[in-house]
Amino acid sequence: MKSKQIDIYWFSGTGNTLLVAEALKETFEKNGKEIKLFKIENSAPLKIDKTHVIGIGFPVAMQSTYPFVWKFIKELPKTDKTDIFMFDTLAGFSGGIVGPAKKVLKKKGYNCIGAAEFIMPNNLFSIPSDIKSSFKREKALKAVRVYAEKLCRDKAQWRRIPILSYLMYLPSSWSLPWKMFGKWIKINHKKCNGCALCVKLCPVNNIELKANVAVKHAKCEVCMRCVSFCPSNAIYFKKEGKRKYRAVKAENLL
Repeated sequence: MKSKQIDIYWFSGTGNTLLVAEALKETFEKNGKEIKLFKIENSAPLKIDKTHVIGIGFPVAMQSTYPFVWKFIKELPKTDKTDIFMFDTLAGFSGGIVGPAKKVLKKKGYNCIGAAEFIMPNNLFSIPSDIKSSFKREKALKAVRVYAEKLCRDKAQWRRIPILSYLMYLPSSWSLPWKMFGKWIKINHKKCNGCALCVKLCPVNNIELKANVAVKHAKCEVCMRCVSFCPSNAIYFKKEGKRKYRAVKAENLL
């Protein structure tokens, strides 16, 4: 790493990616680095400090990541060899983010020093028990600390699979799949208590209160924050009453 100052830009749906960002911060600080964490949804990409090492972290979605995260990456300023690394959290496999992200960033002049993916519990498909979730998180966080040490020693890698990665990225770049999956997130207005937590949590401002109940609009990117943290279980994905997973408290994301 060329600088001891590291700025990590993160987005987290259930809290998994935030835990990774915090574990990276802890390990970097033990290695004498100075770390700041920034929320992607509240950050202007053109205002990053290009003299610092930049980290970007997010969940995998649709084998890639969310459109607003891609927007942040693609709007980063051009630079002359600023060190940058990425990390993501996922349920099993991505394929459409590591290679495409490297291609975009290298074209902008960044020095891509490392990329790593960490398997964590998810809130979309089969949701594990609390014990299994805790075990999976701890296993992932051990790997995170190893990754941080490799970054500090310039031993990390950022591989790319050009053709396959780009083909897997393509579906996430189209609007139709997001609109389809977004329709599967529903609100039971009878259960909604009007607390507006979902309004505050939504990174794309897709939810508002009307007549003291939450109303969802058409630009949902299925980050699962509203599903994960609704205190009255009024918001759900496809099927109401399913078990829900979250790794942190809602206030940690606000």
